[in-house]
Order: sequence, then structure tokens, then C-alpha cells
Amino acid sequence: MEAGAATTNAAARNKLTLVPDPWPDQGLFTRSDHYSFVRQGVPAISLATGTTSFTAGEDGAKVVEGFLHTHYHQPSDEIHEGWRYDGI
Repeated sequence: MEAGAATTNAAARNKLTLVPDPWPDQGLFTRSDHYSFVRQGVPAISLATGTTSFTAGEDGAKVVEGFLHTHYHQPSDEIHEGWRYDGI
């Protein structure tokens, strides 16, 4: 089975939605740890949390961007009790 089809099937079985990279200008895939394998011809995919919020009216993309700008790789980059994991 092709990697794309396998990924689509696995996502569907787990009730996940695949979406295009929301930030292609940041080059997250080419900056990933597994990109060196891709350059050698090893197929790879990059999965990340999405930007859809469970809170009605909330812009999930803005929440993620705010977290990345304020907390990512900072001392405040910690798990918080109020975070929802029901979409994982």
C-alpha cells in the first residue's frame, strides 16, 4: 500500500482528519528530524496536532501560534491541567 493511502486509512480508523500544512512558509517538514531520511529516499510523513478547536468560536490556529510564540522551548513550555486531549 502506498504511504499516502496507508496514512489516510490509519487516520480514518482513528477518526482523525488530515489537512495540508497550515504553515508551509515555516518549512516545518524540511526542518524535522526525519528529513535527512527523506533526502536519502526513505518515505516519511510528518504528523502534528491540528488547529481545530473544540471550543466553539475559538480560532485554534491562533491558539497554537500563540503557544508557539510565547511558550515553545521556553521554561513555561509545560503541560497544563486544563488542556483537552479528547481529540488525540
